[in-house]
Amino acid sequence: MICDPIGTVPELEARVGKPFVTDEEKAMAAAALEDAAAMARTYGNPYWGCYSMQTFAETEPVVVNGMAVRTTGMNVPDGVKAVVLAMAARALRNPDGFVSETAGEYTYRYSENTANGLSPSPGEITMLEKLAQKDKIRTVTFERAVQIVRRRENPYDDNGDVIWDESSG
Repeated sequence: MICDPIGTVPELEARVGKPFVTDEEKAMAAAALEDAAAMARTYGNPYWGCYSMQTFAETEPVVVNGMAVRTTGMNVPDGVKAVVLAMAARALRNPDGFVSETAGEYTYRYSENTANGLSPSPGEITMLEKLAQKDKIRTVTFERAVQIVRRRENPYDDNGDVIWDESSG
């Protein structure tokens, strides 16, 4: 399966607010985008922007990297692109996941969300699941005390009175 990138390096440059000049910076940006897209597909839909390499009988095939492929029909929603770019920008701004830095009397504190790096926040996970139209399935554990009493017949008469009790056998 071939997957298109979700977001581009120029789009990421716009989010970060600075151009990536060196080849190392561009490579880090591309890797961050790939990793963020993989995480978005994990929490959302694994087929967003992907193609299947199978034979098909369509008149005009989609050509990707010189190969004819069949699209899975899974377009990437705009919200997914926003989440992927935000995750990648967060990872590039704070690659080591620091929460605060101190140098002498100077202290700089990052937002707690900035320390996540590529890990999506709970809000981003909710958004990805909503965009993937996933229904949450939950397991609810419950317990009910059940008392098993040995009875041979209905212990009540027509009026609801007890006609025998446990001592009668």
